[in-house]
Parts: sequence; structure tokens; C-alpha cells
Amino acid sequence: MSAADLSVLLTDVDETVRVHVFRALRESAAGGALTADSGALLLRGFGDSSALVRRAAVAAAAVHCSESLQGPLPRLLLTTELGDVHLRHSVRMALRNHLLQEDWLQRFAGGLRLRSEIAAVADLCLAVKSAAGAAFVARSMPVIAELQPARLPEYLQYAAAQVSPEAAGAVVGAIRSQFVERPDEQVRLLSAMARGFTERRQPIPESVLTWAESLVLQQLGMRELGDVQALQQERALTWSAVTTSGGVSKDNCWGVTTSRRCADGVEGAVLFSSFESGEQKTGRWQSESFRAPSEFSFYVAGHDGFPDKPLKQVNLVRLVDAGTGQVLRQVSPPRN
Repeated sequence: MSAADLSVLLTDVDETVRVHVFRALRESAAGGALTADSGALLLRGFGDSSALVRRAAVAAAAVHCSESLQGPLPRLLLTTELGDVHLRHSVRMALRNHLLQEDWLQRFAGGLRLRSEIAAVADLCLAVKSAAGAAFVARSMPVIAELQPARLPEYLQYAAAQVSPEAAGAVVGAIRSQFVERPDEQVRLLSAMARGFTERRQPIPESVLTWAESLVLQQLGMRELGDVQALQQERALTWSAVTTSGGVSKDNCWGVTTSRRCADGVEGAVLFSSFESGEQKTGRWQSESFRAPSEFSFYVAGHDGFPDKPLKQVNLVRLVDAGTGQVLRQVSPPRN
């Protein structure tokens, strides 16, 4: 039956006849390209006075997708009464099938101006697992936040999982703005976004890496990456003055100096020194116990008696086993 014949039948007063027109159109070359004449018939069906006819026309549009129908379908959705759940569902399914064409979605979404249409299309994008849908949702966050604030986390979850590297910055910005006080939610969405890029074998964009770095610093209570790098350094050992017998010294002869000029030309080195309280006092400057690495070294300066005389063996640097007290290594000052 030709489009002209179907057009005549659409003038029949019996809605059953008009319903069968669109059922016939739906079954004819299902999935094929929609001709201009057939498209005109569908538009007439969208405006039919009978809800059954409108539903049949929409069902045909779900099979015969055409970029020309992307505008009329959202308008039909917005003008259909909320109580007509069957027609609304049919329109949503037809529009979803159209939005599966990413290039159509990009062109169509770029021309939307009404907030109600933007919200309706964004809602359908949740069923369209595509980067184009995620990019549109990301751009539509202000409208979604205004019209559907309770569902904003759902939209952000979708955008995070589906977004392309090019649109990632917009999604990251929307998430960080919406969940400023909820780093736990940011971490969850960051994980979803990273997982999406990994599954698609795409490099993680710089905006996402910067976001991740910021979250790590926030969780650690730090301000900059250098603070994290500082964690990789060994904690400085605690030192204390002890008597020659090992007890805590009440008369500490040790201090810190940076005023010594060493024979190797080093100036301003931070040195533990027994000169600071006078040369008559004696005692040991001992570190807490530590796990010795395979190699480590000290910077040592100082004397042990007059330089032109033999070593007195009273000023020493020792490495001692904390468990047994055994001297593992002992050196005298370099007399510099």
C-alpha cells in the first residue's frame, strides 16, 4: 500500500482504521529509511485526536528512526498528559532509539533551548550509554540541578562512567561543585570515571588526575603534593644525652652547632657538638634504636686530643646492637 493510500485512510473517522495505518507503516520495511511521505504521515499521527492513534504512530516512529523526528518527539512527550502513561512510555522508547545515533544526538542536543526539553532529553540519555549522551548531561548540569535536584547524583554517576576524555573536565567541575562537602561521594564518582576510561582503554585525562590528586591531599589533610612526597622520607631519629653508664644525663653537654668550618670546605653543616657547653663535660649522645639498612653513613667532624698527638680514644662514634649492646662498628673523629 502506497503512502498516498495510507494518507487517505488517515482521514477515516474510525480510529481503528487510523491505528492500522500506523501498524502497517511500522511493519513495512521495519528499520528502513523513513521517506518524506512516511515522515509526514507520522507527524499527522502525533497530532491525532485519539490517544490510541498517537501511540500507534509513535510505535512506528520507534522502528523507522529519522533525524527529522527528534524535534517533534520531545514536544509530544512534554504535551502528553501525565496520566497517559502508555503513550508517554512509547514516546520515550521512540526518542531513546533516535538518541542511540550519536551524531544525531550531538546535532539535536546542540539546538535545544527550552529547559523542559533539555531535562527530558537528559533523562533519556541515562538509557543511552554513549559519550555523546554523557557530554550532553555534563553540559546540562545547571538545568538538571534546578529542575531535578534529587536526581543529580544519578546523572553525575552516569556522566562519570560514560564521559569522553574531551568532556571529562566539565563533568569533573560539576561533581566537585555539587559535592564540595562530600569527599566520599567524590571518591566514589572518581572511581566510576576512572573505571570507565580503563574499560574503554582510554588514557585518563589530566583534569581527572588533578581531581584525584586534590582528593588525596584533602584526605591526608595536606595542601600540596610536596607534603605527600615528604612522607616517603624517613622520620628523623630521636636523640638524647646519656651518661657513660647508660643512664639519662641530667647534665647534658651536647648541643647543635652550625658554626664549624670543616677541613673539606663544608660550612654551616648541622652538627651535634659537645663544645657548646664547654670541653670539661662528658657524656654520650645516643639515638633511639632503629632498623639498620644495608648501607648508611654519618657526616663526622671533630677531634680526639691534640692533632699532633696520638688519638686518645675518648671521642668515638659507635654503631651498637640495641639488643645486646655489642659494638658493631667504631670510628674516631677525622681530626678536621
